[in-house]
Amino acid sequence: MSKVIIVVNPGSTSTKVALFDINHKCLAESAVSHPSKQLAEFDNVADQFDLRLSRIESWLDTQDIDAREVTAIAGRGAPMRPLESGIYNINEKMLDDLKSMRYSNHASNLGPIMADYLGKKYNVPAIIVDPVTIDDFTDYARVSGIPEIERKCRSHALNLREACRREAVRLNKTIDNCNFIGVHMGGGISVAAIR
Repeated sequence: MSKVIIVVNPGSTSTKVALFDINHKCLAESAVSHPSKQLAEFDNVADQFDLRLSRIESWLDTQDIDAREVTAIAGRGAPMRPLESGIYNINEKMLDDLKSMRYSNHASNLGPIMADYLGKKYNVPAIIVDPVTIDDFTDYARVSGIPEIERKCRSHALNLREACRREAVRLNKTIDNCNFIGVHMGGGISVAAIR
C-alpha cells in the first residue's frame, strides 16, 4: 500500500472509516452500524468513544497498512466555535470544547477526538476539514426576519463544499470562480448558496 490518509466519520447511527491515497482515491472503507438501543446505553456521545474507536481499530487491523505509510488522520469536523472554511489542525482547546460538549452533544464531536488519538498512535498530523460551524455567511444571510434574532451558520459544510469542488473541477474551474446551490440529504438536510 502507498501513502495513506485515514478518515474517520462518526455519525448518529454509524461510524465510517476509510483509507485514501494522496491522490484522493478511496482505497478501502467500512461503515459500522450502531443500533439505537446500543447507543441509548450511553449518557452522552463522549462516552461512546471506546466503543466506536474499538470498531475502527478492529477494521484498521484487517487492512494491510504499514504505520510508516500513514501520512495524516482526518476526522469529521464537529460543532464548535464559528470558523472559516478550511483545514484545521486538531488542538487541545478544540478537544476540550468537544469533550465538554460546549457547543453540542453530537456524534461528530468524536471525529476530532478519535482523529487525535489515531494521530498520536501513528505519530502523524490529525486534522479536520470544513466543520459544520464554518461561517462564510454574508451579512444579509444572517437576517432571520426577527430583528432580535440573528441566523447562525450551521450546515453539512464538508459534504456541500466537496460536492461543489468536484463540480467546479468538472467545469474546469475552481470553487472560488463558481456560484452553486448545494444540497446535502442524509441523516440531516442542508441547502446552501456556495459563492
